[in-house]
Amino acid sequence: MFVIKDSNRKIFIRIFVFAFAFTYIFIMCYVFATYLKNPNFLIKTDLINFLTGAKIIKEGAIGNLYNTVTQLEYQNGIVGAENRTFLLPFRNFPITAIPYIPLLNLSLKESFVFVFCINIMLSLTFHFLFTRSFPKTVKSGYLLLLAVFFYPSVSNLIAGQHTGLILLILLFIFLYTRKQASFVAGILTSLLAIKPQYLLFAPFSLFAVKNKKSYSAGFIVGVSVFVLLNLLIAKNFRVFFDYPKFLLLTENPDFGSRPYQLFTFAGVINQVFPKINSTVVIFVNFLAYLSVIFLVLKKRIGRRLNDIFIIGILTTTLFSVHALSHDLIVFLLPIYFLYIEKKDKYFLYSGLIFIAAGILSLAPTSIVTTTLIFVILVSRFYSQRLSQLEQFRTKAVFK
Repeated sequence: MFVIKDSNRKIFIRIFVFAFAFTYIFIMCYVFATYLKNPNFLIKTDLINFLTGAKIIKEGAIGNLYNTVTQLEYQNGIVGAENRTFLLPFRNFPITAIPYIPLLNLSLKESFVFVFCINIMLSLTFHFLFTRSFPKTVKSGYLLLLAVFFYPSVSNLIAGQHTGLILLILLFIFLYTRKQASFVAGILTSLLAIKPQYLLFAPFSLFAVKNKKSYSAGFIVGVSVFVLLNLLIAKNFRVFFDYPKFLLLTENPDFGSRPYQLFTFAGVINQVFPKINSTVVIFVNFLAYLSVIFLVLKKRIGRRLNDIFIIGILTTTLFSVHALSHDLIVFLLPIYFLYIEKKDKYFLYSGLIFIAAGILSLAPTSIVTTTLIFVILVSRFYSQRLSQLEQFRTKAVFK
């Protein structure tokens, strides 16, 4: 019987991994090149949304910031169209548009290149900050490639979004929580408000810190400063009252939001039951989210800091209502965590997350990917429960 030696097996594995990585990178480059060849590519990116918000604020029309007619008027001025009726709405808080004001002096292509370079820097900063904090990961060149060529990273570059900043904030929350700097961790968590759906992560970071009073104080201070800055920009409270209504109004296909592109529980419900009332969807989604919070806080599942963050990121994504492929870039943090735990029998999860957020997010429907994300979340709960039972049995044997 032919037996493969361990040394040969390692060589075969390395060749396979290298071939897969090379093929994957080639495909990602091809995908990106295909988008760039599209003459209408730039006016379909999210960069247009942020420039629209920036132009409205710059020209003093912020009182109508969350008005579709006003946004369409200013957006047409940016893209150079007169009768364009399709709007890609700016659906963020006013403060997130401020950094884009200087870009109004550049061409669309120059603005896109600038944002592209910033996003590359954010991904690389995440990688090098993580590897500096966990020296064991330095030897892996594959992680460096993953930081840039992970499909959600590529999608983030294509969309001109700033989700890489959210990824970096989550890493900083983890690092300061590990240092037991609860007040700073609270302030950092409040920064997730730049993409409000990520505030769903707050209960997990609260659970992770030891000094919950200090954390809460930091979070309140951070949110207060965030609200104050937005008020100084808006100069009235009307913006905050208009914002929720505007979100509900624009969360439909007429404004570019399509359920089959959303990697969320709510997106799956809308695909399976297309005629269901949106209020019912939000209510069911929120109940499911609270159920996960109950399991984490009351059942004490996931006691390790890494586990809390992995479960928290998966839960935040799944129940955030609005999560596109570029939002899945935050899965890089769980993947990096699982890499440093590769001796753990659940290292396979890193591969599952990679498949879910990377390859399958290219599929025409999000149901398969969202289902797999849910399976990963449940499996993570199950694995932690098994670990707790094993520890309990071990203690019982040695008593």
